[in-house]
Amino acid sequence: TYLLAASAGGGVFKSIDGAYSWFPTMHDEESLSIGAIAFAPGDPSIVYAGTGEYVGCSWTAASAYPGVGVYRSSNYGHSDWQLMPSMSSDKISKILVHPQNPNLIYVAGNGGIDRWDENTHSWTNISSINTSDMVFHPNDPKTIYAARESPQGIKVTFDAEAAVPIWNLRDRGITYPTNMGCYFIKLDISPIAPSPVYARINAEQQVSASPPKWEYAISLNYRSMNGGDDWHQIGSSAGGSQGIWTSFIKVNPTNSFHVLAGGTALAHQPFHSTDWLNLGSGHVDNHDMVFDPNNSNSWFKSYVANDGGVWRYASNNLWSSWDYIDANHYLETAQFYTVSTSQWGVFTVGGSTQDQGILVGHASTNFEA
Repeated sequence: TYLLAASAGGGVFKSIDGAYSWFPTMHDEESLSIGAIAFAPGDPSIVYAGTGEYVGCSWTAASAYPGVGVYRSSNYGHSDWQLMPSMSSDKISKILVHPQNPNLIYVAGNGGIDRWDENTHSWTNISSINTSDMVFHPNDPKTIYAARESPQGIKVTFDAEAAVPIWNLRDRGITYPTNMGCYFIKLDISPIAPSPVYARINAEQQVSASPPKWEYAISLNYRSMNGGDDWHQIGSSAGGSQGIWTSFIKVNPTNSFHVLAGGTALAHQPFHSTDWLNLGSGHVDNHDMVFDPNNSNSWFKSYVANDGGVWRYASNNLWSSWDYIDANHYLETAQFYTVSTSQWGVFTVGGSTQDQGILVGHASTNFEA
C-alpha cells in the first residue's frame, strides 16, 4: 500500500510501505500548503493536490495559508508537480475526479466549485458559494452533494456536467444550532449502498472581532435514508467538536451503517447501534480518515490525519479492540509560531509549534541552515 499525506505547510509526503516511512515530494512549488489531494480513480499515477488550507468562517481566513490553485503529478505523486491554470479558490477543501471520465475534475473551496475539462483545458465555476465538502453519488457521478458554508446548507445537483448546473437545497430535518455565526459541514456517502448519506454539522459563534475569538463549538451528526431529502440526527458532538477547524464523518466502505466521526477525538457508531463509542486517539484534532483498500472480513485498517501527523488504526471485524500506531517516521513537517536561537555555547535553535510543543535542535558552531 502506498499513501500520500498532505500537510498544511510542508507539501505532499509519500509512503510506499504502508506508512512505515515517508519522504517529501514537493520542494520548490509556489505553495506547500495543501488542503486536499485526490487520485484519478482509473489511473492512480495521476494525482491532484489542491493548495491552500480550507477552514470555515471568513474571520479565520488569516489563520490558514492561501494557495495558488491545483498541482498535477503524472508519476504517482512522486514528483513532477505541474501547476494547472488559475481557478476561483485559493483555499481548497475537496477534489473529486470523475470515475468514468478522468478529463473532468471538480474542486471545492472558498471560491465555490470549479469544474476542469481537460478537453477545453479550462475551468468553469459551477457554484460561487464557499464549499467545505462534496461527494459523488456512487452510481451516478452527475449527482454531487455539496456542503455550503454561508448561507449554510446541503445542496445537490443531478447534472454536474451541465453548462450551468442547478443546485437544490436538501436539508429537511436538519436543525442548525441557533445564534451561531459560522457553519462547517462535512459529508460522506456509502460506496456500496447510496441511500445512506451522512452529514456532520459543525458550528461556532464569534464572540469577539478584535482580537478574533470564537466559542460554543458544537457538532451534530445526521443520516439521510432517501438521498438527502430527509435527515435524522444520529448523535451530537461524537468525536468531540472544534467547530470550524477539525472535523470529518466517514462511512465504513464495507458496511453502510457503520459510521465514524472525528474532531478533537475519534468515535464510531456500530451497525444497528444508537450509541457512539469512543475509539481513543493517538493525537488530538482529527482532520481526515482513509480506509486501507486491502481490508478483509477479519481485520480493518485505516489511516487518520491529525495535528500529530498520520496515525495507523487497526481493529478486528467486531471492533471489540482498537489499536493505533504512530506512523510519522520521517514525516518531518511542523507549523512553527515562534523561533529563537541560543546566544552562547553549542548552537541551539527552537520554537513553539502547533500541537507539538516546543521543538529544539542542536548543532556545532559550523551549523548551516
